[in-house]
This record gives sequence, C-alpha cells and structure tokens, in this order.
Amino acid sequence: MQLHRQLGISYNAVWRLKHKLMQVMLERNQEHKLSGFIELDDAYLGGEHTGCKPGCGAADKTPFVAAVETNATDHPTGIKLSIVKGFRKSEIAAWCRSNLATGCTVTSDGLACFNAVADENCQHVKVVCGGGRASVEEPKLTLFWVI
Repeated sequence: MQLHRQLGISYNAVWRLKHKLMQVMLERNQEHKLSGFIELDDAYLGGEHTGCKPGCGAADKTPFVAAVETNATDHPTGIKLSIVKGFRKSEIAAWCRSNLATGCTVTSDGLACFNAVADENCQHVKVVCGGGRASVEEPKLTLFWVI
C-alpha cells in the first residue's frame, strides 16, 4: 500500500511489479551456488493427517532439501530450499551439482543419502544426533531449526 501511495499508481500495478521483482530475484538466485560452510537437512512439506501413516512415508508429503550457507561466525548468508523426488543418493548428488560450489564444507545429520556430498568434491561433516528433541537441542545443528 505504501508503494502504491508513493508511486501514485494503482494497487494492482504495484502488486504486479512486486511479483515481477520477486521472480527476477528467484531466477538470479537459482544460478548462485552455495559455498563455504553449508548446513544441510531433509524436510517434508505437509501436515499431519488423521488416520494416515505417520512420518516421512506418509502420503501427500513433499520432500525438500533445506541448505543454509553460513560464514565463519555461523551467521546465515544464503539459503536454498529445493523440492526433490526423494532422499536417495542419486537425487542428492544431482542437487549438489546444481546448488553447491566445489570444495565447500557441508554439515548434515548423517542421513545416508547425504554421503553423495563427498562424492561431489565437498567435505562432509556428519553430526549424528538421532531424531526428535535430541536433534533440536544439538548446538551444531541450530540453523536447521531456524528455517
């Protein structure tokens, strides 16, 4: 609304302008590869459904990779959220080629498919902490839960 007032153009025109700018930003960021220190995790989009199978195998859940680039003081400097077909080594290897710079250091929770990171010329640091509350409280993986 503020931009609508400042530019003196219709709200619909400002809305279109905003979405065009967001699209350009998305396209520009898709070409950027994360580098340096990366925290990587698996996640699923989709809520709980009563009477259905719980967990990651449940129907109507969309798997995606969440990756956060951090600087030397652990402050986030970039993020990639990418839908994947599933958490298989081949799928993660393809994701790495598209989204990670060679030589970066990737920290993950040790999920087996993330071993593909090392095959793609990146250093892989595994912090195996189990699931549930224990993983949330793991200090080395705090950025996973900011997303």
